[in-house]
Amino acid sequence: MKSIIPLWLLLVLGLARSALAQNSFHGAWEGTLNDGTRFIGYVASNQRAFFGYVTNGGGFGYGMTSIASDGSFAGSLNGSNYSARIDVGGTLTVTVNPGGLTGSAPRSSFSRGGNVAGAFTGFLEDASSPSAAFVDFIIMPSRNVYAVVYYNSGSPLDAAVGTISYSSNTSANFNVRSAALGVNYSGPASYSDGGLFGYIQRPGERARYFFCHRSNADQRLINLSTRGNVGMNDNVLIGGIVIRDGAKRVMVRALGPSLSAAGVQGVLANPTLELRDSAGRLLAQNDDWRSSQATEIQSLGLAPSNNLESALIVNLEAGAYTAIVRGAGGATGVALVEAYEID
Repeated sequence: MKSIIPLWLLLVLGLARSALAQNSFHGAWEGTLNDGTRFIGYVASNQRAFFGYVTNGGGFGYGMTSIASDGSFAGSLNGSNYSARIDVGGTLTVTVNPGGLTGSAPRSSFSRGGNVAGAFTGFLEDASSPSAAFVDFIIMPSRNVYAVVYYNSGSPLDAAVGTISYSSNTSANFNVRSAALGVNYSGPASYSDGGLFGYIQRPGERARYFFCHRSNADQRLINLSTRGNVGMNDNVLIGGIVIRDGAKRVMVRALGPSLSAAGVQGVLANPTLELRDSAGRLLAQNDDWRSSQATEIQSLGLAPSNNLESALIVNLEAGAYTAIVRGAGGATGVALVEAYEID
């Protein structure tokens, strides 16, 4: 039996929720169709996707729909049909008919600093009773704000679109327009320790208080790595990645030539990289990091120093994954495999 080099890298985050791993589609997207219409996508779990668009005239259409295992979802809004898909790299591609309108957007990256941008979930007081509804606030880096209000059924009661203005990293003011009622709401918000709280109101109506928490407040950057020899056939270098307690966005790298600068001898000249789930299914692969996702890799400051080295970025649900490093063309040598939690 051919051996596999027993070097395991474990990225462990929280309490495991699922034995079967799959791609995570969690995230928020904002982009424009080719007629200038702005669209918003938001996935809080792998079961439901919120999609909406803001017309050039300021109208806001929205809906909630189920999301398939391949990241695709579809629906109808105001007489138009839309279809969308989130790929493994986190890009949302949208088509709207009639008209054949298209657009795409990368998954939004929110700052890890003290500002308010991000996705928040919590409760919003009902205007006419002491009961409360669920609410999601999606505050984009563009300072556009989207809010989705719903009850336990998950069907949206209302959605709002508007803007946020910051008076400091922890204080802001909302100005949003209800799609269902066609009226404007405004009010202050404060952000502290991952919590967003405040109120919104319109003239003649009592204030509606909201209490939310950042849906990714417990995320932090982790990098772990291991080095070993890559041989022929199944004598590969492997790194085990375990994601726990929810979805994570992860970057995996395979380094070889750049190790020479650290005095490592016999380095692998051209490492290739695969990522597989616990069932052995191929989720992503890369040979030469500049061939895919180069812009995002460089923006993170994590670009390998040699163009022959490999890297990939994926969204992963809770579960176990394996990163596999081989040598292009059957080459052998010393390589390093590492993983970064980036979101």
